Amino acid sequence: MWFPRLLLLAWFPGVLHAQTAAGSCARPELTNGFLVSDQQSYPHEENVAYACHNGFKSALDGWWGTSTCNDGTWFPDIFCIDKNFCVPPEIPHGKSLTPTGWFEEKHKLRVDCDQGYRPRSLSPQPQCIKGSWDLIPVCEKKADACDRPPKILNATIIHEATQKVFAEGSRLQYKCKDGHSIEKGISEEFITCSSGKWTTALPCSPSCVMKKGRRTYIELREDEHFMEGETKSFYCGYRDYEQRAHCINSQIRLTQCCHRTNFHTGNCGLERES
Repeated sequence: MWFPRLLLLAWFPGVLHAQTAAGSCARPELTNGFLVSDQQSYPHEENVAYACHNGFKSALDGWWGTSTCNDGTWFPDIFCIDKNFCVPPEIPHGKSLTPTGWFEEKHKLRVDCDQGYRPRSLSPQPQCIKGSWDLIPVCEKKADACDRPPKILNATIIHEATQKVFAEGSRLQYKCKDGHSIEKGISEEFITCSSGKWTTALPCSPSCVMKKGRRTYIELREDEHFMEGETKSFYCGYRDYEQRAHCINSQIRLTQCCHRTNFHTGNCGLERES
């Protein structure tokens, strides 16, 4: 009986090890530096500090750096680079692209500005000189770019971006609030950034909709759309008899089925449909 118990004791530690190792990171390889806390593996979300040898610095632009184990991957990457190399500068409204995460000395930086921005004109390219950039690149707003659009009365911009500047030609879609439309049956439209200004939004006006279906006197085969104050007439089964629908305060008001002459004399009563 002792042999199965021995097997169980040998098996459970392996299971526990697999559970604790899930999401952990292996010891990072580091050239020209050393880990402050050196071990073979690190659990998820644990930080590791490292320092660089003389003549080198971390890719974070200091003599030491830290990185975090994130589900089996170190972030940011752990590197020690030549002290005369440069790390990418922080560029408001722009970025610099590098496959390695740093630039060698004397490298001239190419700046990619965000949409709606451009590198400041007549400024020389920044150059890496002894570990620092000789000037800070600047991305400035283009003359034909637009700021955030103004509020549109009785409408909401769909998927409104968080950016503050939009490039020439950018389009934003807006939708009218319930009970409003741009024209009969249309409740969505676009505004466009053109020459530094947004095109004028078509207004969202109060409106009504009569849903398709059977009513007391008439049957609609499709939805009927009205603008505020509009009136439509429908034949209601008899010659010279009709039913009228009025759009008032975004609600449909229906008359009874009356002879046409009754409308002129005011002798046709109202029904109400919301």
